[in-house]
Amino acid sequence: MEIRGGRPFAVLRWVALVYILFWAPVYAFYWDWQHFLYLCNVALVLTAAGLWFADALLLSSQGVGSLVISTIWGINLVSGMIHHGAAVTGGSEYMFNDMYPLWVRALSLEHFAVPIVSLWGIWKTGYDRRAWIFQSVLAALVLVASRLLAPGRNLNFVEKDLVTFRVWGPAPVHLLFIWTVLVFLVYWPVHATLLRVAPIRSTRGSASA
Repeated sequence: MEIRGGRPFAVLRWVALVYILFWAPVYAFYWDWQHFLYLCNVALVLTAAGLWFADALLLSSQGVGSLVISTIWGINLVSGMIHHGAAVTGGSEYMFNDMYPLWVRALSLEHFAVPIVSLWGIWKTGYDRRAWIFQSVLAALVLVASRLLAPGRNLNFVEKDLVTFRVWGPAPVHLLFIWTVLVFLVYWPVHATLLRVAPIRSTRGSASA
């Protein structure tokens, strides 16, 4: 499969840019800047950048990083809607917090858009085999930044995990535990699947089945 000439996202990249320009100041006002450290928000920005530059590595890495997490988030959201805010795991409670306008909370529906857009982008540009490594390094940096820059807020579950709400030892141990779960239980299965089913981007910049 060959990548199509020109910019494959001529319209969508502008849609993504306009959305980011609207979304970023709203999030900064209602949630504060620390919320940008959430991996899901990082994924939104990098996916938009991937569309703008037609960058296979950015689109591939965010497909790897967002698919499972967004699915879990969606399950939590549906569970909360059915059971009046009670979710299967942590991470979506804020969607039922009436302190924030509904339209602001609705912006988090990006969780559904990011994996869909990134996977479609992978089909257009080809899957970059480096995506798993890239996303693993990115996650390590974001986890450390979340712990250092937003203490006490448990961003990305750097203080308590999302299922048992348990602290897995001292800070370095807990961070390593969360990172290991992300890299091998969340990212690797998606990476392995995409290697089998997606067109692969070659080192020459084309995609092959």
